[in-house]
Amino acid sequence: IKTGFEDGEELISNRTEDFVILLQGDNRGSLKHRSRTLAEKTYMYASRVGRDQISTGCGEVVDNLTLLPGSYRGACNAVDYSRVLGLSQILSIEEVRDRKKIATERFSELTADLSNQLKFGGRSLSSMALENIFIYLEKHLLSVLEASFYFTRLHLVLLNFIQEMELFSESDDTSLYQPGNPESIGQARVFFARLLDLIEDRIEAHRYDAVRSRIEKEI
Repeated sequence: IKTGFEDGEELISNRTEDFVILLQGDNRGSLKHRSRTLAEKTYMYASRVGRDQISTGCGEVVDNLTLLPGSYRGACNAVDYSRVLGLSQILSIEEVRDRKKIATERFSELTADLSNQLKFGGRSLSSMALENIFIYLEKHLLSVLEASFYFTRLHLVLLNFIQEMELFSESDDTSLYQPGNPESIGQARVFFARLLDLIEDRIEAHRYDAVRSRIEKEI
């Protein structure tokens, strides 16, 4: 990685042992291009040592040392966002800055729609409602901590539904009832799809039992 360095440039590690590269130069366009090139070399190196899933963020080019901490924080925010999305690519803070923050009211509306579709809509509509939640999350700016918060909220909505509708079964995969710690939206999407399938299976079983019971009473 250091083969692309010029005099005065450094490669250091921060408190979380992430690599931080400090570049300097007179031309802003050239610095942006070099930062991308070095990030690409980092990916190539990571691939050679068997570390394919890495996240790289580029901060803003600044012309004053007092602005350097802000550039570093921007790069960290870009890395966080890349990790939340489960992306293995290079993101700059400029590419994520325009994304809006999550509106908690809208998120609540989407989870309420999921509950309604589970009650009245059927498997395909509930799956669509769950996908709408993840599409909404993907389109907005999330830190790792915020993503964990919203994953937990979604999990509680589904667990409350299971309890309200008395859908628990001793044969259930109880790991789905544990909150876990998905590292990305992709991992969370898989986890909640499994939980939704379990809920829909339970609903269908309850409906079958109710119909069979009604028929037996009429015989």
